[in-house]
Amino acid sequence: MIRTLRLLTPVVALATGACFATRSDVQVLQNDLRIIQAEQRAALDSMRADAARRDSALATRMDELISGLDFVRDSMRATKTRIQRFQGEVREDLHGLGQQLIQIQTLTGASEQRLRQFRLDMEQRSREIQAADAADSSARAAATAPGPEQLYDVGLQQARRSAWTAARSAFGELLRQYPQSVVASDAQLQIAYSYEAEKNQAAADSVYQLVATNYPRSTAAPTALYKHAQSLIAAQRQAEARVLIERIRRDYPGSDAERLSRDLLPPPGG
Repeated sequence: MIRTLRLLTPVVALATGACFATRSDVQVLQNDLRIIQAEQRAALDSMRADAARRDSALATRMDELISGLDFVRDSMRATKTRIQRFQGEVREDLHGLGQQLIQIQTLTGASEQRLRQFRLDMEQRSREIQAADAADSSARAAATAPGPEQLYDVGLQQARRSAWTAARSAFGELLRQYPQSVVASDAQLQIAYSYEAEKNQAAADSVYQLVATNYPRSTAAPTALYKHAQSLIAAQRQAEARVLIERIRRDYPGSDAERLSRDLLPPPGG
């Protein structure tokens, strides 16, 4: 700025004393003007160079950001693809597990049905032999009377027809005649089911308790306890239900009733 003022001094002098300017003064003035113009051009070029450098740096940064965004997008697409593949594999695995469970349930049900039918056939055959060997009519009548398997089968058939009274009659006769048979606990459980089907929950709960009391080592016992606990929870009697569920977890670990009880009433702190 000082240099510019110095260079402009002859111009001012020329303006104030134009009538006294010489050719030499004019040449000096022209040289000074050329110097000013050169300095202005240099300053402008420097500003343009600085702007160009800033633009170049900005463009480079923008390219880096765009490349980074492209990388993130590619990573997200790859992650999404992996997640979709994983979800597909999980769905296939779950479907496979479901199919296996259905097959197991089918096989188990079929096995139980075949086993029951086998016991029924054996029982019938045994009674036929006893009847053939009977010495008198009373012994023959006793030998031909229905056995526990037959009574249980009759009770199930009546239950499938929703003939609950007739079903209870068959199951009750089974319990009266064969209280220690292999199907006795199931027969008593079926009686409880029949009361529940008739909306007589009090009677059902009473029989559920009998199953667990009379046949504590049977597979029907944890089921009866679970059903009774369900009834108590429905009646807002959680404290009593928890006692039964803790008994299931303690005495019947790994049973279906124990696994179901986790959703029915979670363990304290669970």
